[in-house]
Amino acid sequence: MKILYFSKDYTTHDHRFLTSLAKSVHEIFYLRLSIGGRQFEDRALPGNVSVVHWETDVRTPRALKKILKRVQPDVVHAGPIQEVAWLVAKAGFAPLVSMSWGSDILVTADESDEMRKKTMFALERSAVMIGDCDAVRQKAISFGFDDENIVIFPWGIDLERFVPEK
Repeated sequence: MKILYFSKDYTTHDHRFLTSLAKSVHEIFYLRLSIGGRQFEDRALPGNVSVVHWETDVRTPRALKKILKRVQPDVVHAGPIQEVAWLVAKAGFAPLVSMSWGSDILVTADESDEMRKKTMFALERSAVMIGDCDAVRQKAISFGFDDENIVIFPWGIDLERFVPEK
C-alpha cells in the first residue's frame, strides 16, 4: 500500500509518525505544505520515506491533484485539518485520514466562519480522524463526525496508569 503522509511542517510529531510508518511494509511518501518555513525537527527523515516535492510554490487543490496523480497513493494521512486535510478534501481525494493536532480543531475551528466551514468540509470527506485526546474526539463529534471513525491515542501519557483526580 502507498501512504502519502502530508503535513504542514516537519516537527517532532511528524518524525515520530514517519518513523513508525517507515517500519511498516508500506511505501511511505512525505509531502510538506510549508515553503521555507521554520523547521521544528532537526533529525533527518527516516529511511524508506520518499520525499515528494511540489512543482510550484502555489499550494492549491489543482497543484495537489498533480502530485496525487504522480504518486498514486492508496490513502492520504493529512493534518492539521483546516490547512492540510482541507486541501486534500478540496482536491477530491479519498480515502482521507485526517489528523487533528489538537489546537486545529479545539481552537482554530472556532476562530471564524471560514475556519468552521473548512473544518466541516475536511471532516465530511474524511474516512477516519486521528486525535490525541477525548476533547478532540468530542469536538469532532460536535462537527458531526462519526465516533466509530475516530482513533484516539494519547501522546506520552498512559491513561491506564495515570488517572487524574476529578
